Amino acid sequence: MENIIQLDSVKLSVRDHIIYCDIDNGFDYQSLKVGVTEIFNDSSLTFLSKGKYLPLLINLTEVNNLEAIKLFMFFSQSLQVNISVLSKTFVVRSSFLKIVLQLSSVFCGNVVPNRIFKNFNGAIENCNKMYLVFNVAN
Repeated sequence: MENIIQLDSVKLSVRDHIIYCDIDNGFDYQSLKVGVTEIFNDSSLTFLSKGKYLPLLINLTEVNNLEAIKLFMFFSQSLQVNISVLSKTFVVRSSFLKIVLQLSSVFCGNVVPNRIFKNFNGAIENCNKMYLVFNVAN
């Protein structure tokens, strides 16, 4: 069974121990920031993840490069996101964007490490590895 929280153009769902964040093109950035912050502030995410720390996989393949950079910075720097998830993994559509976001991640000094992939298989594999490592340690 898949648990889902749907905002305007953002869908958060949990499948196989991963929180998926899918963002459609044409989203309103300010509404997204407010909505996602509220989800991570209240008990919605805890309900969605059944109280477990799970990796977050953020799909940025449907948005343009400028929007992807804004979203990456928001998710990377959000304290509420950082304390609510096990790890953050991003999927982007180009090598150029991947390099830009990796450089941004290095210079911003994020608390929760960001992993960036161009394909979903690598991203899902990374999320599964993070989940297994965390649960073996606990």
